[in-house]
Amino acid sequence: MKTILTLGVLCMGYAAFGQGEADTPALEIGNIWNWNILMAAFIGCFLQEFIYWFELRSDIAKGNFPAELSSKAYWVITIIAVIIFSTASFLYFTMLDTDSDFLTIAIFSAGFPRIFKSLVAKVKAPPVQEEMRINSDKIVFGIREYFMR
Repeated sequence: MKTILTLGVLCMGYAAFGQGEADTPALEIGNIWNWNILMAAFIGCFLQEFIYWFELRSDIAKGNFPAELSSKAYWVITIIAVIIFSTASFLYFTMLDTDSDFLTIAIFSAGFPRIFKSLVAKVKAPPVQEEMRINSDKIVFGIREYFMR
């Protein structure tokens, strides 16, 4: 089901935005702002978050509702992360790799946040901080928890 939904979103995005103009130089003034690349980057980042939420549905069905979904900070950080990662992908593909098609941009944009999150997850907090977080009654959600999930 997840595969069908993912392919459906990619196909709709490709049909809507296509490949753009591949034979024009990237750094011309009129071509720096390319809506096709920007939309492909946003669709890729959104698709990565959608897959994460889709994977959470089995936990929610078992009654294990993740604390982050009810946190306002989680949603703010998620929106900011999608904007930052989409912008980074957009800049990469407008400045360095202008010959890429929609699917390549969307897949790169979906993978970029996962790679960054896995690199950040390798960083361990000092034991005292982790102990304080475990013993606290109220679960605090912040940037650290967003990238460590």
